[in-house]
Amino acid sequence: EIISSPEVAGSYKEHINFLQVQKSVSLLQTGSSMRAARDRAMSLLRRRAKALGSESLMSLAAAVAAQAPAFTKIIDMIETLLDKLKEEAAAEADHKAWCDEQLKANKLKRN
Repeated sequence: EIISSPEVAGSYKEHINFLQVQKSVSLLQTGSSMRAARDRAMSLLRRRAKALGSESLMSLAAAVAAQAPAFTKIIDMIETLLDKLKEEAAAEADHKAWCDEQLKANKLKRN
């Protein structure tokens, strides 16, 4: 009854659509968007530093640029680790399937 009223139904529809639009974001996805944001910030800082002749902004841009390789290396290490874990999970799934087949065959032989 309450949700069917026009005032609440419109609000309900807005909230449901909002929740459906939101997606879960993995750490690596946020890492790539953080990289893009950092690159944009670095570019903006450099352009403004040149336009204003500001040594402070130029040093800040350099500091932002210096952080980029460290994060890239960490993200690459995480991606490599995830690939290895996926391979291990696939191998374990194959082994489990083989074990299940063997157990089934043994059970049929006993009965």
